[in-house]
Amino acid sequence: MNEAKKKYMQKFRKGAWSRAYDKKQGKEYYEKHKEKMNRQSKENADSKPLYRTWSSMKTRCLNKNHEAYHNYGGRGIKVCDRWMKYENYIEDILKEIGPKPEGKSVDRIDNDGNYEPGNVRWATRKEQRANRREVK
Repeated sequence: MNEAKKKYMQKFRKGAWSRAYDKKQGKEYYEKHKEKMNRQSKENADSKPLYRTWSSMKTRCLNKNHEAYHNYGGRGIKVCDRWMKYENYIEDILKEIGPKPEGKSVDRIDNDGNYEPGNVRWATRKEQRANRREVK
C-alpha cells in the first residue's frame, strides 16, 4: 500500500470510529436526559410564534438597517422598556390578548402609538390594512 493511501485509511478509520463513538454517546445522553429534552422542546415550540413576534417587533423599531425601520423606529414608534425583556413581553401578551391565533399577528391599536400594554391586539392582515396611517 502506498503512503498516501495508508494516510487516507488511517484518517478514515479514525473518523469512522469517532462517528460511531459520537452516536453511542448521543444515544446514551438522550436516554438519560430525554424527559427534560422533550419538555424543553415542547416549551420552545409553544413559545416560538411569540418569540418571532417579539423579535420582529424589536427589529422594526430598533434596527436602522431593517427595511421597514422608516415605518416604525424612524417614525418614533418604540417598544416599551418592560417589553425589551422577552419574559415580560410573554407575560403581558398572554395576560392581555392571549396566545397567538393562527393567521394573525400583533397590531398596534393606535397606529401612532408604541408597542406597549394596552395598545396591541391580534389582527388579520385585512384588519391591519384597515388600521394604517395616511401616507402623505
